Order: sequence, then structure tokens, then C-alpha cells
Amino acid sequence: MPKGSLTKWGERKATDTQYTGQELKRKDPERYAALVRGIKEGVSQKVLSAIFSTNQQTIAAIAKREDIEANGKAALLNRLKATRDALLGKMHEAVENGEMKGKDCSVPFGIVTDKILQIEGQPSTIVEHRSVQITSDSLKELLEATKREKEVIDAEVVEPKSLPENNHG
Repeated sequence: MPKGSLTKWGERKATDTQYTGQELKRKDPERYAALVRGIKEGVSQKVLSAIFSTNQQTIAAIAKREDIEANGKAALLNRLKATRDALLGKMHEAVENGEMKGKDCSVPFGIVTDKILQIEGQPSTIVEHRSVQITSDSLKELLEATKREKEVIDAEVVEPKSLPENNHG
């Protein structure tokens, strides 16, 4: 912990305003800057609180003071990626333990992956259009080949027996 850190017992005076981050910025600018960077990157307040031993309310106040959208695109993207990774790990374990079949894994994993791609601005689906050019000679050849392979099947039509009108009971 840097010298003069606010996490030391008794450092905060009763007159200090709580949960603004001002005192932290003044006494420990490196830690304050790291918190700001973490908030901008979308790291959750709970995680930042644990790493930097800082109150979650202080982190929320810093986000507000610095005008950072804590629940913005970066935060959502990081949460989705963490969910995808956790989901993949749990699905892997469940499949290995026979608790889940592989076909059950594709839908939740696909949804989360699709949302990540959308937020990142990447296409989640790529549509490819192909054109096939065929000449009249090759079309005639193809049609002739299908005629030659056609076999006549003998079939007999059998009329069904008539059913009684009241067959309910």
C-alpha cells in the first residue's frame, strides 16, 4: 500500500466528506488514476473494491465525479466476456460429468458470443452470395443425364376398405 493510503486505520478525519474520492485523489493519485482506468475499462465496482481496498461507494463517487459511464459499453462487454468464459468452463465440466449433452451447450454460448460480437461492432452472421454460371450446352447435358437415370417403377393402386361412419366406440 502506498505511503499515506486512505486504507490505513484512523487516516480519515471525522470532518472529511465520505465517498467522494477527493481525499483519495489528493493523498494517493496513482491509486486514484488506477481506479479511474479500471472503471473506464468496465471492471466491476466489487472487483475494484477488493483489489484496491476501497469502498464501493467511493468508487461509484469517483465514476460520477469523473463523468465515467460505469455501466457503459466497456463494462457490459467485460461482463459478457466473463460470463462467456464462466459458461464455457461450467459447460465443459457438465459435459465431462455427463450432466449435460453437447447439444444443450450451443444455445447459451451462442447467444452470449453473438451479443459480444454485436457490441464490438463485428458481424455475427456473414451472408455470402454466390452466382453460378452455366452454359446452355452444360444445362442440356445435365438434363440428359437425369433422363437417362430415370427408372420406371411399377406400382399398383389399392383402394382402402371403407370405414364405418361411427368408429368412436
